[in-house]
Amino acid sequence: MAVTNAETDPGKTITVTKAAVSQLLTKKALLYDKNGEEHYNLISALHKSMRNSDVDAAVYWLARMLEAGEDPLYIARRLVRFASEDIGMADSRALEICTSVFQACQFIGMPECTVHLTHAVVYLSLAPKSNALYTAYEAAKKDATETLAEPVPLQIRNGVTDLMQDLGYGKDYQYAHNNPDKLTTMQTMPDNLKGKQYYHPTDQAVKPRFRRAWRRSRHGTASTTRSRSWKNRIQYSRTQRIGAENMVKILAVNAGSSTLKWKLFEMPAEQMLADGLIDRLGQAESSVKIKYGDQVYRSGHAIRNYHEAVADVMTELKDLGLVQHLHEIVGVGHRVVAGGEEFSESVVIDPQVLQDIRDLKDYAPLHNPVEAEYIDVFCKEMPWATQVAVFDTAFHQTMPAENFLYSIPHQYYEKYGARKYGAHGTSVRYVSQRAAEFLGRPLDQLKMIVMHLGSGSSVTAVQNGRSVDTSMGFTPVAGVTMGTRSGDIDRRFCST
Repeated sequence: MAVTNAETDPGKTITVTKAAVSQLLTKKALLYDKNGEEHYNLISALHKSMRNSDVDAAVYWLARMLEAGEDPLYIARRLVRFASEDIGMADSRALEICTSVFQACQFIGMPECTVHLTHAVVYLSLAPKSNALYTAYEAAKKDATETLAEPVPLQIRNGVTDLMQDLGYGKDYQYAHNNPDKLTTMQTMPDNLKGKQYYHPTDQAVKPRFRRAWRRSRHGTASTTRSRSWKNRIQYSRTQRIGAENMVKILAVNAGSSTLKWKLFEMPAEQMLADGLIDRLGQAESSVKIKYGDQVYRSGHAIRNYHEAVADVMTELKDLGLVQHLHEIVGVGHRVVAGGEEFSESVVIDPQVLQDIRDLKDYAPLHNPVEAEYIDVFCKEMPWATQVAVFDTAFHQTMPAENFLYSIPHQYYEKYGARKYGAHGTSVRYVSQRAAEFLGRPLDQLKMIVMHLGSGSSVTAVQNGRSVDTSMGFTPVAGVTMGTRSGDIDRRFCST
């Protein structure tokens, strides 16, 4: 077409101009060279945007590559690599999603697979980040290439012949499954590398089920913590799902075995719109009370279980005009009593976090199981909302070992986590911050005693905004005398 419509000079030379070509193209050609510098510039831009958690930039660079003709399988392979190199143990689900997206691209190809690649890119951008797996392997690779002749320790060699066994193959081998915690003290590193550490878990990198095993295997006492960018995720929900020009709402939930307390806030103004309570859950007639504005709504009817309690809250929110529709609620915060050493701050709830809360039931048997059930219901009923767990014990994870350890054999802490965890941390954090505001002094320059007083009470020493000691111990029973808990009392009073 370009040649047919081109100008021809008297010498029969056909000249195709840039203007003619541009006029005939149905869409603008993007600058892209699959084998040159621009190819590597764009894949670098995609990687670094995801690593920086810039979801919009990442989607843009993805579109630039695809619309310029890049092979979607090449991008999918790079995403699979990114899932382990830049996220790893911080969110193992990332690798599953990327491998599924790679298969989807194989199944249906372009242009339909663009949405699958976008799915992966958005997930990777919003996921917590850790390069601990990458750095672990690179460090091990360096030693491996320099110590190729290091012998395998005899105790972990496989003695399949009598001669091998006579030479000591397999002697003193310790079978981990014979131990309750599935760990042994057997050396498995070469002698020259004994004590070498390659894997260094970051604050976001170790799932709770791996963290304690890792800590015990290193025979250390320092706890590591996990963090999730839950504020960023709620912010993303607010601006992308509803629109930055609209006010959105956050629901705060405090669940008990027979009560459900909640508050609805309008954000970002942090204005409380309503304060609700369901009491006597599971009895013949439950009590519902909701304060909103200058009005009080009361109702009495049977609410038999957690599912009905959540359904009642959602119904009342709409009936009282507190929300036009439930999608205005972009986040739900759940108060959770026990986070153990696994959680040092609030985290976005995923299936693994929910299971971890259930697994910590021994630390708060009256609270964690109930809270986990409510979280499960809210996740199912409001799947669009970001669900966040806020732990009572998290604030106290800054206590030094000399204050959180009991004067009992250290093995009880290593094996069973027997230590002081504290409680009421959410309250203590808030009160200490407000006290600093009232005093007009920086929180990180203050020493204070914070008392949480009520049916359950505790006293905490706060230094420079961090908990350094607290009265409650392994469970919320210890400490000062409370309404239904004895607190610390000389056991001789109860002996015969």
